[in-house]
Amino acid sequence: MESGISTSEWAAFLDAATSVFSRIPLLPTNGNHESNFLSGKPELYLDTFTLPRNGPKGFEEEFYSFDYGNVHVTIVNSWVFSGEQKLTDKQLDALDAWVALDLASSDAVWKIVLTHVPLYPVHSDTTGVTAREHWIPLFEKYGVSLMLVGHQHVYSRLKPLTGGAPDYEDGITQIMGNSGMKFYDSADETYAERTIYNISNYEIISVDGDSLTVQSFDADGNELDYVALSPRVSKSVSRAEFVSLIYRLEGSPTVNNETPFSEENSAALTWAYGAGIVNGIGGGMFDPDSEITPEQKALVLERYAAYASESAKKLAGVIINGSFG
Repeated sequence: MESGISTSEWAAFLDAATSVFSRIPLLPTNGNHESNFLSGKPELYLDTFTLPRNGPKGFEEEFYSFDYGNVHVTIVNSWVFSGEQKLTDKQLDALDAWVALDLASSDAVWKIVLTHVPLYPVHSDTTGVTAREHWIPLFEKYGVSLMLVGHQHVYSRLKPLTGGAPDYEDGITQIMGNSGMKFYDSADETYAERTIYNISNYEIISVDGDSLTVQSFDADGNELDYVALSPRVSKSVSRAEFVSLIYRLEGSPTVNNETPFSEENSAALTWAYGAGIVNGIGGGMFDPDSEITPEQKALVLERYAAYASESAKKLAGVIINGSFG
């Protein structure tokens, strides 16, 4: 589909794919072709699909995640770095915080990220490079094993990378699929393990415990590529770090009251303490330096959800009463 603002193209796409979509759940990620609106938002895309709404405020369904068995899948809209939505640094920081918090909150064996623009482009792409600068450090820290991307119309499976260098022990693998009939006849193969030109393909991912394989096939079912991966392990996360991600996601609200915390995340911790999010975590005084456990993550997120819900109710009340602004 070329134009995301064309209802006829959307209708043709859905009509052609109905036999598949009626049998297999579809959980897509949007890119440049869906965002051809003055707002920079993928408006018809958002109207067409009903997707999980657990993404950051204002970007629900552009960013979301879900679990399938022992796999955590995170979908992110890398096109936000194109400049079309004219986002502020504060908004971009909140999006980064959501990505980090989503990955840090999961203890799944496998973490997979889907996004449209490749973070390691095979053709020059400033949007992809900016996305890489923002997100690759987060993917590496919080245990992402596999990235699935598109955009540049060539099949390209890169060597596993850490910090932009090959790392077969603990690197992240990026696979760029190429369905459809538009092809590039060249690509930067500097980091490529396998590159395939001028063939439409699809991938099947199979997960069995600590084993994950990706097979690529052409339209006739012939296998084109195969790779087996081992899961990467997320680095430990302190309570202070976890809380600071929530604070950034909330927009880093100003904290005026005195803080009992003296370290670098004092504003985040003071805000969370005042909001009742961390009180009593771990028993007694909240220790920011201790590693946060899965149970504590769940409790903190539950309390944050209650806090956010109450804040939304208060804001709604202010608007209804006519005193907003």
